[in-house]
Amino acid sequence: MTDLLIEVWQDDEGRQSMGPVIEFNDVRHPPKAILVHSFRARSWVEAQHMYDLWCGVDSILPDNAFDEPFTLAEREVQDEYLQRRITRV
Repeated sequence: MTDLLIEVWQDDEGRQSMGPVIEFNDVRHPPKAILVHSFRARSWVEAQHMYDLWCGVDSILPDNAFDEPFTLAEREVQDEYLQRRITRV
């Protein structure tokens, strides 16, 4: 099991998106979006719980939500992308 870098981006209308740092997600950010938070998580459920905690809201996921840990392959893809990433931060 490994963890991934997760980022929260906010557009100029206040809408947020949260997900792992990968090229697919980066190209989907609106031009005026800004990075507002980042953290590491070991799975999607953990990421959602951490995001909800950061937002100050109760988790939207049940405690028994199906979860699958991020894989080493996903971490390798992220690490490779981070080496060549150009960010607007």
